[in-house]
Amino acid sequence: MVCNRTSSCWARGSLVGGFPISAVVVRREIAESIAGHKYFHTFGSNPVSVAAARATLVVIQQDGLIDNAHERGQQFLTGLAELKSRYPVIGDVRGAGVMAGVEFVADGDPGRPATDLAKRVHENLRDNGVMIGRGSATGNAFRFNRALTITADMVDAVIEAFEVALKAVG
Repeated sequence: MVCNRTSSCWARGSLVGGFPISAVVVRREIAESIAGHKYFHTFGSNPVSVAAARATLVVIQQDGLIDNAHERGQQFLTGLAELKSRYPVIGDVRGAGVMAGVEFVADGDPGRPATDLAKRVHENLRDNGVMIGRGSATGNAFRFNRALTITADMVDAVIEAFEVALKAVG
């Protein structure tokens, strides 16, 4: 999803299990200014994609996946914060819902990214079958993007694997 300073947001891509769909959300005055235009979409009017999107929204609501995302997100952030209290290399833990980030720093200094250690932890995780995204301009941050359906046991397993990797390479 991309948002800009005019308060418009759009999302595009594989949002519905691989079916192409997009969404645009704007303030009322922006929507009214484009109301007369005939073409303002990327994948509009694709009935299969619309049906898939609707079915996805029904499942999200019926299965309580938004509540699950919040609960698992809190569980995840709590677990990562506990790791941060034991490992000074973890300089920051942040996130909301199904997304979280962990930033590695050298000697507890937020101005000194611990890129090499992050790379080694990332490789250890990968070698042990755990795929976690790594990024930032310096490559010292981990991005945890979890599925809405993640379970408490899965969160615990990821936190445990992350700690095992920290111990193995630290």
